[in-house]
Amino acid sequence: MVENATSAMGLEEKSEYAIEDILDLDEPYIKSDLPVLIDSIERESKEEIDTIAILVSRFVKSEGAARVAEQHAIELSEQFDVDILTFEYDGFSDSTNVINIQDNAPIGQILSSINAPNILYRGTFLFNPIDNLALSKKLSTYDITLLHQPNLGLYTLFPDSISNHKTVYFNHHIRRPSDRLLDDVWDSITGGVKDKIIRNSDWHVSVSKSSRQEFYDRFGEKSFVVYNRLSPGRFETAADVSDLVTGSKVALFVGRITPHKGILELIDICDQVSEEVDEDFELIIVGQSTSDTYRADVEKQAESAELNVSLVGECSDEQLTGLYERADIYLSCSIKEGFNLPVLEAQLFGTPVVVYDIGPHWELVELGALVEPEEPGTFKRKIIEHLQDGN
Repeated sequence: MVENATSAMGLEEKSEYAIEDILDLDEPYIKSDLPVLIDSIERESKEEIDTIAILVSRFVKSEGAARVAEQHAIELSEQFDVDILTFEYDGFSDSTNVINIQDNAPIGQILSSINAPNILYRGTFLFNPIDNLALSKKLSTYDITLLHQPNLGLYTLFPDSISNHKTVYFNHHIRRPSDRLLDDVWDSITGGVKDKIIRNSDWHVSVSKSSRQEFYDRFGEKSFVVYNRLSPGRFETAADVSDLVTGSKVALFVGRITPHKGILELIDICDQVSEEVDEDFELIIVGQSTSDTYRADVEKQAESAELNVSLVGECSDEQLTGLYERADIYLSCSIKEGFNLPVLEAQLFGTPVVVYDIGPHWELVELGALVEPEEPGTFKRKIIEHLQDGN
C-alpha cells in the first residue's frame, strides 16, 4: 500500500513483501534479471557469450555500485565465467574472482612500487593511454564487458583494430552537480570524454524507469531496465542488535553520509517528531561518510538534538538484518537517487518507508508514504501518523 502525502497510512502491523509485489516488471524493455538481459543480447548479436568482465571502479562494501556488481556476478556465474576488474577491493565478497587493474598494468605497477595512493591512479586513469591499452588487451579475452563507471571505458573509443569487444553500460544515475567543488571541476574536465564513452557502448541499461528517462533526455538513447536486486542469503541471519537500539520506537536510515542524502534535515525532522510523540523515539543511521567535514556537521547536529541519534557507521549484514527487523519505520530525505536499494530492502522486512517523491521512489514504494520534496512539515506528519497508528 503506497500512499501520497494526503492519504492515511493506517498500518497496523508488519507484513513481508516480495520483490514482485513492489516492482512492476511488465514493460517489454524491463528484463527480470541480468541473465535474461544477456540472453537477449546473445540472440541480438548472434554471438555466443561464455565469459563476462564486470568493470567497477571500487569494489568495496560501502559502495552501492560495488554491491550491484557483486549481485551481477552472483546471478551470472550460474551460466557464465565471470570476473570483476577493479581499482580497489577490500575483500568484502568471496562470491566471485576479483582482478586488480593496477596490479596488471605498466604504469599502475610503477605507482604501486612507490606506494602512490590508489586514488591518484584511479583519478587519472582516464588520461592514461598505456594502462588503458593493457586493460583493452585483457578485456579482449572476454566475450562481453559490463561497464559500471565511464572512467573505466576509454577502450570503447579505440579503433576496432585495437579494441573490438562488446560493452554494456550500466546507468546508475545521471551525473548532477555535487556538493563538492573539486568533484564538479573534475567532472567539467572529464565529462565530455565520459559522455563519448557512454554513447560508444553497444548497449545501455538503467537501474530504474526514472533513470531510463533521464538517460534518454540526456543522450537520446533508449536503454533496457534491470532493477537492482538483493544478494541471495544476505539477510538470512539476524544479529542481536539490543546494544545498538535504545528507543522504544526506532527510525532507520541506511546509506552514505553525504549531503544529497539529506541527513541534517532528517535529524531535524526526527527531533521535531520526538517532541510530539509519547514514545522514546530514536534515529539510527547506518553508513560511512564521504566527507569528514559533512560528517562533523552531522555529528554536531546529532549531539544537539533532543532525541537519541545513533551513528553506527558500517555494520555487518547480520546486524543490518536485525536493524531492519527491529525498525518501526525507514526514513530517507534524499533528493537524488538512481535506485535507492535500502528503500526496497526495508519493505521486504515489512518495514514501512517515508521518503521524498523523487527519482525512482514512485517505482519502489509499496508500503509507506511518498512526500513531495521540500515539504519537511508533511514528512514529519507522516512519521507521527505511523508511530501513532502503529501503537
